Amino acid sequence: MGVYRILSPKSQLTYIGSAVDLSRRGIEHSRPGGKMSAGDRFCWQSATPDATIAEVRAHEAMKIAEHNPPLNHRGGGGGRLPNK
Repeated sequence: MGVYRILSPKSQLTYIGSAVDLSRRGIEHSRPGGKMSAGDRFCWQSATPDATIAEVRAHEAMKIAEHNPPLNHRGGGGGRLPNK
């Protein structure tokens, strides 16, 4: 579980996300229709073992607000939606 980033070939941040299974999420994004294009890199940071999903998602939302990556806004949702 942790937060990941997708970087363009020129190391520009294009997307920030979080996932329980980071490896699986990277594979999903690299498939056709995913967030990654040729040459993009999938970089991740695992959460500490005692982190909760809510804490990881809060960290993700903070990083989205800080960096404003373009693909987090493509769907018009403005990034991570708060938990209900």
